[in-house]
Amino acid sequence: NNIAQWCDAIFARVYDHREILKLAQYNKIPIINALCDQHHPMQALADFLTIQESYGRQKCKITFVGDANNVAFSLLEMGLKLGYAMAFTGPGCYFWNDTQLHYFSDLVQKHGGSFGADTNTALIVPGSDFIYADAFVSMGEEDDYDSKLSEFDGYQVNSELMNLAGSSAKFLHCLPAHRGEEVTNEVIDAAYSLVYQQANNRRVSAKGVFSYLLDNSKATTTSPGL
Repeated sequence: NNIAQWCDAIFARVYDHREILKLAQYNKIPIINALCDQHHPMQALADFLTIQESYGRQKCKITFVGDANNVAFSLLEMGLKLGYAMAFTGPGCYFWNDTQLHYFSDLVQKHGGSFGADTNTALIVPGSDFIYADAFVSMGEEDDYDSKLSEFDGYQVNSELMNLAGSSAKFLHCLPAHRGEEVTNEVIDAAYSLVYQQANNRRVSAKGVFSYLLDNSKATTTSPGL
């Protein structure tokens, strides 16, 4: 409440999603989730702006390769709510739990998209219009770096994987990237890589969110996910 008297909105990056919920509970101004351990909706907004700039508004196939983390969750959630064909592949020890998988399936039923998930990249990647990667070791997991990294053998986005997706597939990454780990130099530096367009669109989409919330007199707060 104290901070809310000095500003018109709060853009918060936190470790624990419960901190976002508390901010939303005790403040009447817009609370925007800029990142937490469960969600990264602002990144997903920039991602879909980039996708639509590149592909138009056709419902293409988007595949996330790697860890079932906050970036992957918000990407899948937003894509399914928009009716896209969303897919995920990653190791079983860093896969979605049953509750999350049921949630994604429910979104398909409600919004008409599709969802596929498997530990086998060869079953998921073919036919993808976009391949998305993120760091295998996320913020706050540095102490588990060696043990976690070993679990992602076979999930690096390299030329072989991009060829499996198809000749017209584009590459996405939320940055910063760990070159040589989740993605190779030849992929992230390729003409089909849109990572710097995504980076610029984070600024564009954030400005759009603030503009909408502050101009809309009916919007006093965002949902906990946003």
